[in-house]
Amino acid sequence: GTSIPELAAEGCRTMGRHNGKSRASGLPVGQALVKRKPGKTREKTAHGNDMPSERHTTDLAPSKQSIVAMTDLDELMSMAVLADRDFAAERHEPVVINMGNDAAATEQLDGPAKRELEEKHRHRLTVPRRPAWTADMTSQELDMQEKAHFLEWRRNIAVAEEETGLSVTPFEKNLEVWRQLWRVLERSQVVAQVVDARNPLFYYCEDLVQYGLDMQPPKQTVLILNKADLLPLEYRKAWAAYFSDRDIKFCFFSAKLEDPTELKKKQGVLKSTSVADAADTEDSASNSDSDGDAVDGHSADGDSDAADEDD
Repeated sequence: GTSIPELAAEGCRTMGRHNGKSRASGLPVGQALVKRKPGKTREKTAHGNDMPSERHTTDLAPSKQSIVAMTDLDELMSMAVLADRDFAAERHEPVVINMGNDAAATEQLDGPAKRELEEKHRHRLTVPRRPAWTADMTSQELDMQEKAHFLEWRRNIAVAEEETGLSVTPFEKNLEVWRQLWRVLERSQVVAQVVDARNPLFYYCEDLVQYGLDMQPPKQTVLILNKADLLPLEYRKAWAAYFSDRDIKFCFFSAKLEDPTELKKKQGVLKSTSVADAADTEDSASNSDSDGDAVDGHSADGDSDAADEDD
């Protein structure tokens, strides 16, 4: 009987917690990865030397670090690099910039009107696609083409913000990260989106599903609802009905319950219990044999006594 908006609201209230416990650092979900320093993710080689972890390619070089927030100056420099342009500052040349009142007007909109405006322009916020390429293109041609395509995508988002007065939530601004996504999708057969089961729609990207379907051959998407152990059975049934009605392939998952360390601990407890039970069984069998011998001896004595009385 619980509606999807109520489930999402309940999920938002609990998503500040990690496995049911408050985060000691107070960081929102995902911010721990953004704040993490590259030097802290290192592994040991067989000879004991440090080496960068290869689990996440964004940790290998600063140029591949995830960037979701930039200052105005960094934004300007980034756009200039993508456009392959240079510029020089002009001193003593004041320029008046009219920002307009679109943002202020949007802030005055009530909840339903603002949501209607967001839904109207939702189609403008898409995952950037890799431009068409051929095997005979040089690396320089590929680089220039991808930079130009990514720059156009960034500009379209900026234009959408300017025209509507809406603010776009932080998104990935590093082209190198998107390049990794493009190439991984091309080499994959199935796309798995791992989302928080407490509020899956907050993370679920419908356009990424469409991107996979538009590729040749098409890539099917599976939605993995992680932290399912934190959801009551009623909530899991409601989300299962929601995704089934929309023909979305999904499965519930709990990394905590699938932790091999925890599984080994449980197996160890079961093994110890089995050994103890087996020992108790053997002791019981031994006692039963002893009791049986005593009974047999008593019966034999009884028979012997009876024979003496007969004599």
